[in-house]
Amino acid sequence: GGKSWTMRIGPVRNIGVRGFQAVVFRRTLQQIKKPGGMWDKSYELYPLLGGRDSKAELKWRFPAGSAITYSHLQHEHDWLDWQGTETTMFCFDQLEEFTQLQFLKILGCMRSTCGVRTQMFCTMNPDADSWLRDFVDPWIAEDGYVDLAKNGTLRYFTIQQDQVVWVDADWRDTNGRPPKSVTYINADVWDNPALLNSDPDYLSNLMAQSLVDRERFLGIKGRGGSWNSKAIAGKVFRQDWFEVVDQVPSILPGQAKLCRFWDFAATTKQLQGDDPDFTCGVKLMLLDGVTYVLDVIAIQTTPTEIDRLVQNTASQDGRWCMVRWEQEGGASGVRDSARLMQMLRGFDARGIHPEINKVGRAKPFSRAAEFGQVKLVRGAWNQAYLNELSQFPDGAHDDQVDASSGAFNELTGADVSRTSTGTFRV
Repeated sequence: GGKSWTMRIGPVRNIGVRGFQAVVFRRTLQQIKKPGGMWDKSYELYPLLGGRDSKAELKWRFPAGSAITYSHLQHEHDWLDWQGTETTMFCFDQLEEFTQLQFLKILGCMRSTCGVRTQMFCTMNPDADSWLRDFVDPWIAEDGYVDLAKNGTLRYFTIQQDQVVWVDADWRDTNGRPPKSVTYINADVWDNPALLNSDPDYLSNLMAQSLVDRERFLGIKGRGGSWNSKAIAGKVFRQDWFEVVDQVPSILPGQAKLCRFWDFAATTKQLQGDDPDFTCGVKLMLLDGVTYVLDVIAIQTTPTEIDRLVQNTASQDGRWCMVRWEQEGGASGVRDSARLMQMLRGFDARGIHPEINKVGRAKPFSRAAEFGQVKLVRGAWNQAYLNELSQFPDGAHDDQVDASSGAFNELTGADVSRTSTGTFRV
């Protein structure tokens, strides 16, 4: 199960061969060089095998004349840098982060004159929306988990017009060349007892993730993660996760944290048949580990009326309630945030620029709701709010979800941790 260790140890069996060259890819250079990342971890092994490091090249050289290099393919066509190289082994760490074109083109760049057969080694997380879902399908059962009868079995493929075509082992192309062999090897966290012993909380942290992430990254013991699980209506939020209460516990100013988060509509309703997004302001309170949804405003109106609404609502919520909003990208977003901050001078108010997609931002709030840590204060807005959440991300609107996620993440500083559950060899 220790895919990071496996990625480091994979090329080692051939470092005694002169001319052997291995290249290990992450999608970005930052992922390689970050503290505790691939380059830092390589020092746990390669010096013990006589390796000499070159930090400028991110390369390890070994006494026999072999080398292991760390590199990246941040842009779609960076694979061109590897054409014509004498690279015996390519490794992709987190293959789902790369494109199918990069995978296929690098596959074609493998070449060996050192006597070692070319090989590609890849690790990945299950991702139902990735191009990899089709590629690993021969090893996956209908329920999305590995078919144990097929796990580790060999399949054969060729590439035709940049597409994978599955063939028999005895297939040959017009020049008599055989197909590529490939196998999928499933793994899960229970295959890594060293990790579980050194970090007893690791499994608990995985079990605390959202429903979709638990299915993908924790999965079923012995069968790994699910390749079918994705964020669909009813899996991110369910109405029965939310308890409706008549009132919240009595508190003093400063005893709880409060935040009103605004998600502003880009357009206003013009015609009767129009259905633009709503401007939404969701107010949350965090008290003793429980989040209370106190109030939801959802309105379709003009920008001038929105400004007045935001200002009046902040006054009613009080100065100890934070005011946040989603800041759009570009100069216009900066200008709008500056204008709002000026309008709300005296309040703890600022714009938040999201760094991940809507589903990713909603996962911490989803996880808390599933575990009964989110309660709604009874109000006329309850049912419309629950309807939108339960239909996310497939519903017509997601404004109340975005505002709720924004407020929750601001109050808790929530994040989503990930792990991995699979490798394959070509």
